Amino acid sequence: MANAAPTPIINPDLPFTEWNRSDIYDPSTPGGTGVYVPNVDDLVVDYTQGFFRVTAVDYTTGVSILTRWTLPLTAGINDNENVLLGAGPGTIADSYRVFINTNTKPYALALDKRLRVYGSTTTSVVLFTGTDISATGNIVSQYYDSNWNLLGAKIPLEVVATNDLTNVAIKAPKVGYTTTPLSDGELMTVVTYDDVGTVVSTAKVLAQNTNFIRTTNAALKYIKSITLDAGPFQDPSNSQNILYPINMPVANLNLMGVVTYSDGTTSVLPVDGTKFKIFGLENFLATQQGQTIPLVLVYTLSPDEYNYIGAPSSNTTITAEYSATTAPTDGAYSVKMFIYPVWVSAVNGYRLQYYLYNLDRQNVYDVTSLVEAGGTGPAFQPLLYNTQQNLTFAVQMNLVDPSFAAWRFAQTIGISLLRPGDDQSGDNWWVQYSPGQSPQYGVGTLALSTYVQVNNWNIDLTSGLTDFASWLNRVYYAAQPLYDSRSETQAPQPNIMVLNVNGTMYEFPITQWNMPFNVQETLLEGDDIFVEWIYRDGQNDLQLGVSAFIIHLTGVPV
Repeated sequence: MANAAPTPIINPDLPFTEWNRSDIYDPSTPGGTGVYVPNVDDLVVDYTQGFFRVTAVDYTTGVSILTRWTLPLTAGINDNENVLLGAGPGTIADSYRVFINTNTKPYALALDKRLRVYGSTTTSVVLFTGTDISATGNIVSQYYDSNWNLLGAKIPLEVVATNDLTNVAIKAPKVGYTTTPLSDGELMTVVTYDDVGTVVSTAKVLAQNTNFIRTTNAALKYIKSITLDAGPFQDPSNSQNILYPINMPVANLNLMGVVTYSDGTTSVLPVDGTKFKIFGLENFLATQQGQTIPLVLVYTLSPDEYNYIGAPSSNTTITAEYSATTAPTDGAYSVKMFIYPVWVSAVNGYRLQYYLYNLDRQNVYDVTSLVEAGGTGPAFQPLLYNTQQNLTFAVQMNLVDPSFAAWRFAQTIGISLLRPGDDQSGDNWWVQYSPGQSPQYGVGTLALSTYVQVNNWNIDLTSGLTDFASWLNRVYYAAQPLYDSRSETQAPQPNIMVLNVNGTMYEFPITQWNMPFNVQETLLEGDDIFVEWIYRDGQNDLQLGVSAFIIHLTGVPV
Protein backbone atom coordinates (compact mmCIF):
# COMPACT_ATOMS: atom_id res chain seq x y z
CA MET A 1 0.00 0.00 0.00
CA ALA A 2 3.01 2.30 0.12
CA ASN A 3 2.50 3.22 -3.54
CA ALA A 4 -1.29 3.47 -3.48
CA ALA A 5 -2.85 6.18 -5.60
CA PRO A 6 -4.34 9.16 -3.72
CA THR A 7 -7.98 8.82 -2.67
CA PRO A 8 -10.19 11.30 -4.59
CA ILE A 9 -12.18 13.91 -2.65
CA ILE A 10 -15.63 14.38 -4.26
CA ASN A 11 -18.27 17.03 -3.54
CA PRO A 12 -20.79 17.45 -6.38
CA ASP A 13 -22.60 20.26 -4.51
CA LEU A 14 -19.72 22.73 -4.45
CA PRO A 15 -20.43 26.02 -6.26
CA PHE A 16 -18.25 27.15 -9.14
CA THR A 17 -14.60 26.73 -8.15
CA GLU A 18 -11.20 27.57 -9.63
CA TRP A 19 -8.55 24.84 -9.29
CA ASN A 20 -4.81 24.56 -9.81
CA ARG A 21 -4.28 21.67 -12.23
CA SER A 22 -1.79 20.00 -9.88
CA ASP A 23 -4.59 19.65 -7.30
CA ILE A 24 -6.91 17.76 -9.69
CA TYR A 25 -7.21 13.99 -9.15
CA ASP A 26 -5.72 12.11 -12.12
CA PRO A 27 -5.21 8.34 -11.55
CA SER A 28 -3.41 8.03 -14.93
CA THR A 29 -0.50 10.21 -13.76
CA PRO A 30 2.16 8.09 -11.93
CA GLY A 31 3.10 9.70 -8.64
CA GLY A 32 0.34 12.29 -8.96
CA THR A 33 -0.61 14.09 -5.75
CA GLY A 34 -3.91 15.69 -6.80
CA VAL A 35 -6.89 14.54 -4.73
CA TYR A 36 -9.75 16.90 -5.63
CA VAL A 37 -12.46 16.01 -8.17
CA PRO A 38 -13.89 19.17 -9.77
CA ASN A 39 -17.45 19.63 -11.03
CA VAL A 40 -18.66 20.39 -14.55
CA ASP A 41 -17.96 24.00 -15.64
CA ASP A 42 -15.29 24.53 -12.97
CA LEU A 43 -12.16 26.41 -14.13
CA VAL A 44 -8.73 24.75 -14.00
CA VAL A 45 -5.54 26.81 -14.26
CA ASP A 46 -2.27 25.40 -15.64
CA TYR A 47 0.50 28.00 -15.53
CA THR A 48 2.25 26.26 -18.43
CA GLN A 49 -0.64 25.42 -20.76
CA GLY A 50 -3.27 27.99 -19.78
CA PHE A 51 -6.93 27.65 -18.77
CA PHE A 52 -9.15 24.55 -18.93
CA ARG A 53 -12.87 24.05 -18.49
CA VAL A 54 -14.26 20.91 -16.82
CA THR A 55 -16.62 19.44 -19.40
CA ALA A 56 -17.40 16.04 -17.87
CA VAL A 57 -16.91 14.21 -14.55
CA ASP A 58 -17.28 10.52 -13.67
CA TYR A 59 -18.00 10.58 -9.93
CA THR A 60 -17.63 6.80 -9.63
CA THR A 61 -13.95 6.89 -10.72
CA GLY A 62 -13.08 10.51 -9.95
CA VAL A 63 -11.87 11.06 -13.55
CA SER A 64 -12.63 14.48 -15.04
CA ILE A 65 -12.37 15.71 -18.65
CA LEU A 66 -10.59 19.04 -19.12
CA THR A 67 -11.06 21.10 -22.29
CA ARG A 68 -8.80 24.00 -23.15
CA TRP A 69 -10.52 27.38 -22.71
CA THR A 70 -9.46 30.90 -23.67
CA LEU A 71 -10.76 34.12 -22.19
CA PRO A 72 -13.09 35.91 -24.64
CA LEU A 73 -12.07 39.50 -25.42
CA THR A 74 -14.40 42.44 -25.98
CA ALA A 75 -12.10 43.93 -28.56
CA GLY A 76 -9.27 42.71 -30.73
CA ILE A 77 -8.34 39.12 -31.56
CA ASN A 78 -7.02 36.60 -29.04
CA ASP A 79 -3.76 34.72 -29.48
CA ASN A 80 -5.36 31.54 -30.83
CA GLU A 81 -7.20 33.52 -33.50
CA ASN A 82 -3.99 35.33 -34.39
CA VAL A 83 -2.47 31.97 -35.34
CA LEU A 84 -5.17 31.52 -37.98
CA LEU A 85 -6.31 34.99 -38.89
CA GLY A 86 -3.38 37.31 -38.27
CA ALA A 87 -1.49 38.89 -41.12
CA GLY A 88 1.86 37.41 -42.06
CA PRO A 89 3.28 34.31 -43.77
CA GLY A 90 0.84 31.53 -44.63
CA THR A 91 -1.92 30.74 -47.11
CA ILE A 92 -5.59 31.57 -47.20
CA ALA A 93 -6.21 27.92 -46.26
CA ASP A 94 -5.01 28.75 -42.74
CA SER A 95 -8.69 29.26 -41.90
CA TYR A 96 -9.19 25.48 -41.76
CA ARG A 97 -11.85 24.05 -39.49
CA VAL A 98 -12.45 20.65 -37.90
CA PHE A 99 -16.16 19.84 -37.67
CA ILE A 100 -17.46 17.83 -34.68
CA ASN A 101 -20.86 16.13 -34.59
CA THR A 102 -21.73 15.19 -31.00
CA ASN A 103 -24.97 13.45 -32.03
CA THR A 104 -22.92 10.31 -32.64
CA LYS A 105 -21.07 8.13 -30.12
CA PRO A 106 -18.13 8.46 -30.48
CA TYR A 107 -18.30 11.98 -31.92
CA ALA A 108 -17.75 12.22 -35.68
CA LEU A 109 -14.72 14.36 -36.52
CA ALA A 110 -14.39 15.70 -40.09
CA LEU A 111 -11.42 17.79 -41.14
CA ASP A 112 -11.95 20.68 -43.55
CA LYS A 113 -12.09 19.28 -47.11
CA ARG A 114 -9.93 22.21 -48.24
CA LEU A 115 -7.09 20.68 -46.22
CA ARG A 116 -4.98 18.83 -48.80
CA VAL A 117 -1.89 16.74 -48.04
CA TYR A 118 0.76 16.26 -50.69
CA GLY A 119 3.17 13.35 -51.16
CA SER A 120 2.79 9.76 -52.30
CA THR A 121 4.22 8.44 -49.01
CA THR A 122 1.89 10.35 -46.67
CA THR A 123 -0.52 8.00 -44.91
CA SER A 124 -2.31 9.55 -41.92
CA VAL A 125 -2.98 12.53 -39.68
CA VAL A 126 -3.31 12.95 -35.90
CA LEU A 127 -5.25 15.75 -34.22
CA PHE A 128 -3.85 17.48 -31.10
CA THR A 129 -5.54 20.08 -28.90
CA GLY A 130 -3.68 23.37 -28.76
CA THR A 131 -0.20 23.69 -30.20
CA ASP A 132 1.64 21.13 -28.07
CA ILE A 133 2.49 18.21 -30.39
CA SER A 134 5.26 16.83 -28.19
CA ALA A 135 5.10 13.63 -26.13
CA THR A 136 3.02 15.52 -23.56
CA GLY A 137 0.51 16.77 -26.14
CA ASN A 138 -3.16 15.81 -25.88
CA ILE A 139 -4.25 13.60 -28.81
CA VAL A 140 -8.02 13.50 -29.41
CA SER A 141 -8.38 11.80 -32.80
CA GLN A 142 -9.50 8.16 -33.12
CA TYR A 143 -10.19 5.77 -35.99
CA TYR A 144 -12.27 2.55 -36.01
CA ASP A 145 -12.70 -0.32 -38.45
CA SER A 146 -16.08 -1.44 -39.83
CA ASN A 147 -16.70 -3.54 -36.71
CA TRP A 148 -16.01 -0.56 -34.42
CA ASN A 149 -12.69 -1.88 -33.20
CA LEU A 150 -10.42 1.01 -32.22
CA LEU A 151 -7.41 1.06 -34.56
CA GLY A 152 -5.61 3.98 -32.92
CA ALA A 153 -5.24 7.74 -33.10
CA LYS A 154 -4.17 8.01 -36.74
CA ILE A 155 -6.85 8.99 -39.28
CA PRO A 156 -5.99 7.55 -42.72
CA LEU A 157 -5.60 9.71 -45.84
CA GLU A 158 -7.42 9.00 -49.09
CA VAL A 159 -6.55 10.09 -52.61
CA VAL A 160 -8.51 13.09 -53.87
CA ALA A 161 -10.26 12.40 -57.17
CA THR A 162 -9.27 14.55 -60.16
CA ASN A 163 -10.69 14.82 -63.68
CA ASP A 164 -7.58 15.27 -65.76
CA LEU A 165 -4.80 13.15 -64.23
CA THR A 166 -4.05 9.95 -62.36
CA ASN A 167 -3.57 11.14 -58.78
CA VAL A 168 -1.28 9.34 -56.29
CA ALA A 169 0.05 12.30 -54.31
CA ILE A 170 -2.86 14.63 -53.47
CA LYS A 171 -4.74 13.38 -50.44
CA ALA A 172 -7.27 14.41 -47.77
CA PRO A 173 -8.12 12.93 -44.36
CA LYS A 174 -11.02 10.52 -43.98
CA VAL A 175 -13.73 11.13 -41.38
CA GLY A 176 -12.44 10.19 -37.94
CA TYR A 177 -13.84 10.18 -34.43
CA THR A 178 -13.21 11.49 -30.94
CA THR A 179 -14.57 10.97 -27.44
CA THR A 180 -13.32 14.35 -26.21
CA PRO A 181 -15.81 17.25 -26.04
CA LEU A 182 -14.36 20.20 -27.97
CA SER A 183 -15.44 23.82 -27.65
CA ASP A 184 -16.27 26.06 -30.61
CA GLY A 185 -13.21 28.04 -31.64
CA GLU A 186 -10.77 25.78 -29.79
CA LEU A 187 -7.34 25.83 -31.42
CA MET A 188 -6.03 22.47 -32.63
CA THR A 189 -3.07 21.14 -34.60
CA VAL A 190 -3.15 18.55 -37.41
CA VAL A 191 0.09 16.55 -37.77
CA THR A 192 0.70 14.55 -40.97
CA TYR A 193 2.79 11.34 -40.97
CA ASP A 194 4.34 9.32 -43.79
CA ASP A 195 4.50 5.53 -44.16
CA VAL A 196 7.48 5.23 -41.79
CA GLY A 197 5.97 7.41 -39.06
CA THR A 198 7.89 10.60 -39.85
CA VAL A 199 6.16 13.96 -39.37
CA VAL A 200 5.99 15.67 -42.76
CA SER A 201 3.71 18.67 -42.10
CA THR A 202 1.48 20.43 -39.58
CA ALA A 203 -1.53 22.72 -39.87
CA LYS A 204 -3.61 24.75 -37.44
CA VAL A 205 -7.40 24.36 -37.32
CA LEU A 206 -10.29 25.68 -35.23
CA ALA A 207 -12.95 23.36 -33.80
CA GLN A 208 -16.55 23.95 -34.81
CA ASN A 209 -19.53 21.98 -33.50
CA THR A 210 -22.04 21.33 -36.28
CA ASN A 211 -24.98 20.64 -33.95
CA PHE A 212 -24.64 23.33 -31.32
CA ILE A 213 -27.90 25.10 -32.30
CA ARG A 214 -30.79 23.76 -30.29
CA THR A 215 -33.75 22.55 -32.35
CA THR A 216 -37.27 23.70 -31.45
CA ASN A 217 -38.39 20.15 -30.56
CA ALA A 218 -35.41 19.21 -28.41
CA ALA A 219 -36.74 17.87 -25.12
CA LEU A 220 -35.36 18.60 -21.67
CA LYS A 221 -33.65 15.70 -19.88
CA TYR A 222 -35.80 14.84 -16.84
CA ILE A 223 -35.30 12.43 -13.97
CA LYS A 224 -37.75 9.60 -14.55
CA SER A 225 -37.05 7.47 -11.46
CA ILE A 226 -34.63 6.70 -8.64
CA THR A 227 -33.99 3.14 -7.48
CA LEU A 228 -31.87 1.39 -4.88
CA ASP A 229 -29.35 -1.25 -5.94
CA ALA A 230 -28.46 -3.51 -2.99
CA GLY A 231 -26.56 -6.03 -5.11
CA PRO A 232 -26.74 -9.56 -3.67
CA PHE A 233 -28.89 -8.29 -0.77
CA GLN A 234 -31.80 -7.26 -3.03
CA ASP A 235 -34.86 -9.41 -2.34
CA PRO A 236 -35.36 -11.49 -5.54
CA SER A 237 -39.12 -11.62 -4.93
CA ASN A 238 -39.50 -7.90 -4.08
CA SER A 239 -37.14 -5.34 -5.59
CA GLN A 240 -38.31 -2.77 -3.02
CA ASN A 241 -36.95 -4.87 -0.12
CA ILE A 242 -33.42 -5.48 1.21
CA LEU A 243 -32.57 -8.80 2.84
CA TYR A 244 -30.36 -7.68 5.74
CA PRO A 245 -28.23 -10.54 7.15
CA ILE A 246 -27.86 -10.78 10.92
CA ASN A 247 -24.32 -9.91 12.03
CA MET A 248 -23.59 -7.71 9.00
CA PRO A 249 -22.62 -4.05 9.68
CA VAL A 250 -24.74 -1.52 7.78
CA ALA A 251 -21.65 -0.10 6.02
CA ASN A 252 -21.00 -3.48 4.38
CA LEU A 253 -24.25 -3.41 2.40
CA ASN A 254 -22.51 -1.14 -0.14
CA LEU A 255 -25.79 0.37 -1.34
CA MET A 256 -25.88 2.21 -4.67
CA GLY A 257 -28.50 4.60 -6.01
CA VAL A 258 -29.54 4.65 -9.67
CA VAL A 259 -30.97 7.74 -11.38
CA THR A 260 -32.85 7.04 -14.64
CA TYR A 261 -33.44 9.95 -17.01
CA SER A 262 -36.17 10.48 -19.59
CA ASP A 263 -33.77 9.81 -22.48
CA GLY A 264 -32.96 6.34 -21.11
CA THR A 265 -29.54 7.20 -19.67
CA THR A 266 -28.68 6.33 -16.07
CA SER A 267 -26.30 7.53 -13.38
CA VAL A 268 -25.09 5.21 -10.58
CA LEU A 269 -23.92 6.88 -7.34
CA PRO A 270 -23.07 5.54 -3.87
CA VAL A 271 -25.58 5.96 -1.04
CA ASP A 272 -23.05 7.86 1.06
CA GLY A 273 -25.00 10.91 2.19
CA THR A 274 -23.79 13.11 -0.67
CA LYS A 275 -26.34 12.82 -3.49
CA PHE A 276 -28.14 9.73 -2.19
CA LYS A 277 -29.19 9.18 1.44
CA ILE A 278 -31.19 6.39 3.06
CA PHE A 279 -33.17 6.90 6.26
CA GLY A 280 -34.18 4.08 8.59
CA LEU A 281 -30.99 2.02 8.76
CA GLU A 282 -28.93 4.36 10.94
CA ASN A 283 -30.24 2.95 14.25
CA PHE A 284 -31.31 -0.48 13.02
CA LEU A 285 -30.00 -3.54 14.91
CA ALA A 286 -30.61 -6.79 13.05
CA THR A 287 -31.29 -9.16 15.94
CA GLN A 288 -34.61 -10.82 15.10
CA GLN A 289 -35.06 -12.95 11.99
CA GLY A 290 -37.95 -11.78 9.79
CA GLN A 291 -38.13 -8.29 11.32
CA THR A 292 -39.08 -5.66 8.70
CA ILE A 293 -38.53 -1.90 8.92
CA PRO A 294 -39.47 0.92 6.50
CA LEU A 295 -36.73 2.81 4.64
CA VAL A 296 -36.74 6.03 2.60
CA LEU A 297 -34.29 6.60 -0.26
CA VAL A 298 -33.64 10.32 -0.86
CA TYR A 299 -31.94 11.90 -3.90
CA THR A 300 -30.90 15.57 -3.95
CA LEU A 301 -31.21 17.22 -7.35
CA SER A 302 -28.37 19.24 -8.83
CA PRO A 303 -29.20 22.77 -10.06
CA ASP A 304 -29.35 21.59 -13.71
CA GLU A 305 -31.58 18.54 -13.06
CA TYR A 306 -35.36 18.39 -13.54
CA ASN A 307 -37.83 16.19 -11.70
CA TYR A 308 -40.17 14.18 -13.95
CA ILE A 309 -41.66 12.12 -11.09
CA GLY A 310 -43.86 14.81 -9.54
CA ALA A 311 -44.10 18.45 -8.62
CA PRO A 312 -40.80 20.03 -7.56
CA SER A 313 -40.33 20.15 -3.78
CA SER A 314 -39.03 23.12 -1.84
CA ASN A 315 -35.89 21.21 -0.83
CA THR A 316 -35.21 19.87 -4.36
CA THR A 317 -35.24 16.20 -3.36
CA ILE A 318 -36.90 13.03 -4.68
CA THR A 319 -37.87 10.16 -2.40
CA ALA A 320 -38.69 6.47 -2.86
CA GLU A 321 -39.99 3.99 -0.28
CA TYR A 322 -38.16 0.74 0.51
CA SER A 323 -37.98 -1.78 3.35
CA ALA A 324 -35.39 -4.02 5.00
CA THR A 325 -36.05 -7.52 6.34
CA THR A 326 -33.67 -9.32 8.67
CA ALA A 327 -32.48 -12.48 6.93
CA PRO A 328 -31.15 -15.64 8.61
CA THR A 329 -27.61 -15.39 9.93
CA ASP A 330 -24.86 -16.23 7.46
CA GLY A 331 -21.28 -16.46 8.70
CA ALA A 332 -19.99 -15.62 5.23
CA TYR A 333 -21.31 -12.07 5.67
CA SER A 334 -19.63 -11.56 9.07
CA VAL A 335 -16.21 -10.56 7.83
CA LYS A 336 -13.09 -9.00 9.31
CA MET A 337 -9.71 -7.98 7.94
CA PHE A 338 -6.67 -8.30 10.16
CA ILE A 339 -4.35 -5.51 9.02
CA TYR A 340 -0.75 -5.08 10.17
CA PRO A 341 2.19 -2.82 9.26
CA VAL A 342 5.26 -4.58 7.83
CA TRP A 343 8.63 -2.81 7.89
CA VAL A 344 10.23 -2.21 4.47
CA SER A 345 13.11 0.26 4.90
CA ALA A 346 14.02 3.66 6.32
CA VAL A 347 13.31 5.21 2.90
CA ASN A 348 9.99 3.47 2.20
CA GLY A 349 8.73 3.08 5.76
CA TYR A 350 5.99 0.47 6.25
CA ARG A 351 3.61 -1.40 3.99
CA LEU A 352 0.37 -3.08 5.09
CA GLN A 353 -0.49 -6.79 5.10
CA TYR A 354 -4.16 -7.86 4.99
CA TYR A 355 -5.77 -11.17 6.02
CA LEU A 356 -9.51 -11.79 5.75
CA TYR A 357 -11.60 -14.09 7.95
CA ASN A 358 -15.34 -14.71 8.29
CA LEU A 359 -17.56 -16.28 10.91
CA ASP A 360 -17.75 -19.57 8.99
CA ARG A 361 -14.15 -20.05 10.24
CA GLN A 362 -13.26 -22.39 7.38
CA ASN A 363 -10.67 -20.37 5.50
CA VAL A 364 -8.10 -17.62 5.82
CA TYR A 365 -7.43 -15.35 2.84
CA ASP A 366 -4.37 -13.20 2.14
CA VAL A 367 -6.12 -10.30 0.36
CA THR A 368 -3.17 -7.88 0.23
CA SER A 369 -3.27 -7.74 -3.57
CA LEU A 370 -7.06 -7.17 -3.67
CA VAL A 371 -7.56 -4.39 -1.11
CA GLU A 372 -8.35 -0.89 -2.30
CA ALA A 373 -9.27 2.42 -0.70
CA GLY A 374 -12.73 2.18 0.83
CA GLY A 375 -13.84 5.80 0.49
CA THR A 376 -12.74 9.39 0.01
CA GLY A 377 -10.65 9.51 3.19
CA PRO A 378 -6.86 9.77 3.42
CA ALA A 379 -4.47 7.17 2.04
CA PHE A 380 -1.99 5.28 4.23
CA GLN A 381 1.20 7.27 4.79
CA PRO A 382 4.08 4.82 5.38
CA LEU A 383 6.41 7.38 7.01
CA LEU A 384 3.95 9.29 9.21
CA TYR A 385 5.02 8.66 12.82
CA ASN A 386 3.28 9.36 16.14
CA THR A 387 -0.07 10.13 14.49
CA GLN A 388 -3.05 7.78 14.36
CA GLN A 389 -4.15 7.30 10.75
CA ASN A 390 -7.86 6.48 10.52
CA LEU A 391 -8.17 4.55 7.26
CA THR A 392 -10.92 2.76 5.37
CA PHE A 393 -10.16 -0.23 3.16
CA ALA A 394 -12.42 -2.35 0.98
CA VAL A 395 -12.33 -5.61 -0.94
CA GLN A 396 -14.70 -7.09 -3.53
CA MET A 397 -15.72 -10.40 -1.99
CA ASN A 398 -16.34 -12.37 -5.17
CA LEU A 399 -12.73 -11.65 -6.16
CA VAL A 400 -11.56 -13.16 -2.87
CA ASP A 401 -13.47 -16.39 -3.48
CA PRO A 402 -15.95 -17.08 -6.32
CA SER A 403 -18.24 -18.74 -3.76
CA PHE A 404 -18.94 -15.32 -2.21
CA ALA A 405 -21.68 -13.09 -3.57
CA ALA A 406 -20.61 -9.98 -5.49
CA TRP A 407 -20.57 -7.51 -2.61
CA ARG A 408 -17.98 -5.04 -1.37
CA PHE A 409 -16.75 -5.30 2.21
CA ALA A 410 -15.33 -2.15 3.83
CA GLN A 411 -13.57 -1.75 7.17
CA THR A 412 -12.18 1.27 9.04
CA ILE A 413 -9.22 0.96 11.42
CA GLY A 414 -6.68 3.18 13.15
CA ILE A 415 -2.95 2.64 12.55
CA SER A 416 -0.26 4.39 14.58
CA LEU A 417 3.36 4.15 13.39
CA LEU A 418 5.46 4.92 16.45
CA ARG A 419 9.05 4.37 15.27
CA PRO A 420 10.97 2.61 12.46
CA GLY A 421 10.85 -1.18 12.44
CA ASP A 422 14.54 -1.54 13.27
CA ASP A 423 14.24 0.67 16.38
CA GLN A 424 14.14 -1.55 19.49
CA SER A 425 13.57 1.28 22.01
CA GLY A 426 9.82 0.65 22.33
CA ASP A 427 6.64 -0.34 20.51
CA ASN A 428 6.95 0.16 16.77
CA TRP A 429 3.27 0.35 15.83
CA TRP A 430 -0.26 -0.07 17.17
CA VAL A 431 -3.48 -1.11 15.43
CA GLN A 432 -6.93 0.01 16.65
CA TYR A 433 -9.69 -2.28 15.36
CA SER A 434 -12.59 -0.46 17.03
CA PRO A 435 -13.03 3.15 18.23
CA GLY A 436 -11.69 3.66 21.74
CA GLN A 437 -10.02 0.23 21.86
CA SER A 438 -7.68 -0.01 24.84
CA PRO A 439 -5.14 -1.45 24.81
CA GLN A 440 -4.63 -1.42 21.07
CA TYR A 441 -3.08 -4.39 19.35
CA GLY A 442 0.71 -4.15 19.25
CA VAL A 443 1.25 -2.80 22.75
CA GLY A 444 4.26 -4.74 24.10
CA THR A 445 3.95 -7.37 21.34
CA LEU A 446 7.17 -8.63 19.72
CA ALA A 447 9.04 -11.71 18.53
CA LEU A 448 12.43 -11.75 20.27
CA SER A 449 14.64 -13.82 17.96
CA THR A 450 17.96 -15.34 19.05
CA TYR A 451 20.58 -16.46 16.54
CA VAL A 452 21.62 -20.13 16.69
CA GLN A 453 23.45 -20.55 13.41
CA VAL A 454 22.96 -19.65 9.77
CA ASN A 455 19.26 -19.99 8.87
CA ASN A 456 18.47 -21.23 12.36
CA TRP A 457 16.79 -19.07 15.01
CA ASN A 458 14.94 -19.50 18.28
CA ILE A 459 11.87 -17.25 18.60
CA ASP A 460 10.37 -16.06 21.88
CA LEU A 461 6.76 -14.88 21.50
CA THR A 462 6.02 -14.38 25.19
CA SER A 463 6.45 -10.59 24.84
CA GLY A 464 7.81 -10.48 28.39
CA LEU A 465 4.76 -12.16 29.99
CA THR A 466 4.73 -15.23 32.21
CA ASP A 467 0.96 -15.67 32.65
CA PHE A 468 -0.90 -17.49 29.85
CA ALA A 469 -4.18 -15.58 30.23
CA SER A 470 -2.41 -12.19 30.13
CA TRP A 471 -0.39 -13.28 27.12
CA LEU A 472 -3.47 -14.51 25.23
CA ASN A 473 -5.28 -11.23 25.93
CA ARG A 474 -2.34 -9.25 24.54
CA VAL A 475 -1.51 -11.25 21.42
CA TYR A 476 -4.90 -12.79 20.48
CA TYR A 477 -7.94 -11.09 22.00
CA ALA A 478 -6.47 -7.60 21.45
CA ALA A 479 -6.74 -8.33 17.70
CA GLN A 480 -10.52 -8.67 18.28
CA PRO A 481 -11.22 -11.93 16.43
CA LEU A 482 -14.80 -12.49 15.24
CA TYR A 483 -17.45 -14.14 17.40
CA ASP A 484 -21.22 -14.71 17.21
CA SER A 485 -22.71 -12.44 19.88
CA ARG A 486 -25.91 -14.51 19.99
CA SER A 487 -24.17 -17.68 21.13
CA GLU A 488 -20.67 -16.61 22.24
CA THR A 489 -19.38 -14.10 24.77
CA GLN A 490 -16.00 -13.92 23.04
CA ALA A 491 -14.05 -15.69 20.31
CA PRO A 492 -13.13 -19.32 21.09
CA GLN A 493 -9.77 -19.90 22.75
CA PRO A 494 -7.32 -21.43 20.24
CA ASN A 495 -5.42 -24.64 20.95
CA ILE A 496 -3.15 -24.56 17.89
CA MET A 497 -0.84 -21.79 16.71
CA VAL A 498 0.71 -21.78 13.23
CA LEU A 499 3.74 -19.56 12.73
CA ASN A 500 3.97 -18.09 9.24
CA VAL A 501 7.67 -17.22 8.83
CA ASN A 502 8.59 -15.98 5.35
CA GLY A 503 5.74 -18.07 3.94
CA THR A 504 6.81 -21.30 5.69
CA MET A 505 4.34 -22.72 8.22
CA TYR A 506 5.39 -24.11 11.61
CA GLU A 507 2.61 -25.67 13.71
CA PHE A 508 2.74 -25.89 17.52
CA PRO A 509 0.24 -26.62 20.30
CA ILE A 510 -0.61 -23.45 22.18
CA THR A 511 0.61 -25.11 25.38
CA GLN A 512 4.14 -24.36 24.13
CA TRP A 513 3.43 -20.60 24.05
CA ASN A 514 6.25 -19.82 26.54
CA MET A 515 8.86 -22.08 24.96
CA PRO A 516 11.35 -21.04 22.23
CA PHE A 517 10.14 -21.87 18.74
CA ASN A 518 12.96 -23.05 16.48
CA VAL A 519 12.72 -22.13 12.79
CA GLN A 520 15.09 -22.70 9.91
CA GLU A 521 14.69 -19.34 8.24
CA THR A 522 16.53 -16.09 7.53
CA LEU A 523 15.07 -13.46 9.85
CA LEU A 524 15.32 -9.71 9.27
CA GLU A 525 15.16 -6.98 11.89
CA GLY A 526 11.77 -5.24 11.91
CA ASP A 527 10.01 -7.85 9.76
CA ASP A 528 6.80 -9.58 10.93
CA ILE A 529 6.01 -13.12 12.01
CA PHE A 530 2.31 -13.94 11.56
CA VAL A 531 0.62 -16.38 13.91
CA GLU A 532 -2.60 -18.02 12.72
CA TRP A 533 -4.87 -19.09 15.60
CA ILE A 534 -6.80 -22.36 15.21
CA TYR A 535 -9.22 -24.32 17.34
CA ARG A 536 -8.89 -28.00 16.43
CA ASP A 537 -11.66 -30.43 17.40
CA GLY A 538 -10.69 -33.85 16.09
CA GLN A 539 -10.06 -33.31 12.36
CA ASN A 540 -12.05 -30.08 12.18
CA ASP A 541 -10.04 -26.83 12.24
CA LEU A 542 -11.73 -23.52 12.99
CA GLN A 543 -9.77 -20.54 11.63
CA LEU A 544 -10.08 -17.87 14.35
CA GLY A 545 -7.72 -15.05 13.41
CA VAL A 546 -4.15 -13.96 12.81
CA SER A 547 -1.71 -11.82 14.82
CA ALA A 548 1.53 -10.13 13.82
CA PHE A 549 4.70 -10.01 15.94
CA ILE A 550 7.46 -7.61 14.94
CA ILE A 551 10.89 -9.29 14.87
CA HIS A 552 13.72 -7.92 17.01
CA LEU A 553 17.00 -9.81 16.70
CA THR A 554 19.42 -10.69 19.51
CA GLY A 555 22.69 -12.60 19.52
CA VAL A 556 23.40 -11.83 15.87
CA PRO A 557 27.10 -12.70 15.07
CA VAL A 558 29.36 -9.83 14.12
